[in-house]
Amino acid sequence: MKLDPKIMKLAKEKYEENRRERRTELLARLEELRRTLPEFAAAERAQFSLGAEIAEACLSGNPEEKLAEIRPRAEAVAAQKEKILLANGLPASGEVEARCRICEDEGFVGGRPCACMMEVYRSVQMKENARLFRLSPGERRDFRPEDYSDGPNPKTGIPDRAYMCRLMERLDAAGEVPARSIAFTGESGVGKKYLTALLMRRAIDAGVFAVYVPSYALARLFEEERFSRNDYTASDELSRCREATLLVIDELGTEQTTAYSAAALLDLLDTRLADGLTTVITTGLTDGDIASRYNPETLFRIREQFTQYSIPLTVLENERKV
Repeated sequence: MKLDPKIMKLAKEKYEENRRERRTELLARLEELRRTLPEFAAAERAQFSLGAEIAEACLSGNPEEKLAEIRPRAEAVAAQKEKILLANGLPASGEVEARCRICEDEGFVGGRPCACMMEVYRSVQMKENARLFRLSPGERRDFRPEDYSDGPNPKTGIPDRAYMCRLMERLDAAGEVPARSIAFTGESGVGKKYLTALLMRRAIDAGVFAVYVPSYALARLFEEERFSRNDYTASDELSRCREATLLVIDELGTEQTTAYSAAALLDLLDTRLADGLTTVITTGLTDGDIASRYNPETLFRIREQFTQYSIPLTVLENERKV
C-alpha cells in the first residue's frame, strides 16, 4: 500500500518521541523510588557492589569458586529489587519494555511499517486533517435521513431522503476509496462537508494515502510553486496532491482564481485521471460557473470523468457507478 511520505515522516518522529517519553517517565519513577524507599536504594547499591566483586573475581586465579560464592547473594538482591519494582507497577528488569512484541518497538518489520507504527500513522493523519473533522467528524452513524425531506423534490420528483439514503448505500459499497472520482455539488449546508469527512475518515482508518485540501489552499500552492525563490517551495505538497490514492478538493470556486491556477488545476486533474487515482471535488458552482471561471476543459473533465452527485438533488440520468 502506498503511504503518504509527509505523514510517515511525522509518524516516525511521533513514534520516537513516544519511546523517549516512556523512558523519561520510567527514569523519573525509578528516581522517586530511590528517594522514598530506602530498601530499593540499598538494593541498587548492593547490586553495584556485587558487580564490582564479580569483575574482581573474573580477574582472579580461581574465578569459579568466587563466583559460586557471590551468585546466591546476587540472586537474592535481584529478587528483592524485582519484587519492589513489580509492587510499584514497574518492569521487573527496571528497563523500558517493548510495547510491541512483533517489532520490539522498532516500528518496522522487514522494511514495512508494523501495525504499531500504522496506528501512529493514522493518528497523525487525523491530526493533520483536524480542521476538516472539526467541521464534521465524518462518522457514518451521524447520517440522519430525517434531515432530508421525504416529499418529492420539485425539480426531480424524487424525495431527497430516498436519494441521500441511496447515495450512502453506494458510498458504503465503494469501500475504503471509491474506484471512480466524485463531484459533490450543491449549496452550503446540504451535507457536502459531511460526505467529504466521511470519505476521508474511511481512507484514514484504512491507512490509505489520502490528502484533503481546500481549494483556496490548493490555489495558493500553485502560485507559491510558481513564484517561490527561497528554500521552501510548494512542490512537495503538490506532489502529495498528485500522488495521493484519494485527493479531496473542497469548496472549489471559493478561491481566488488566476489563469495560471486554472491551468494548473486542469493539469492536476489530468495527471490523476491518467494514473487512475480517485479525486473528490465539492463545489457550489454551476456548470456555467466552472466553464467561465476555469475553462471548458475543466468542466468537461468533471462532467465526463467524475460521478455527479447533486446534494440533495437527484443525480443525472446517465449516472455512473461509484
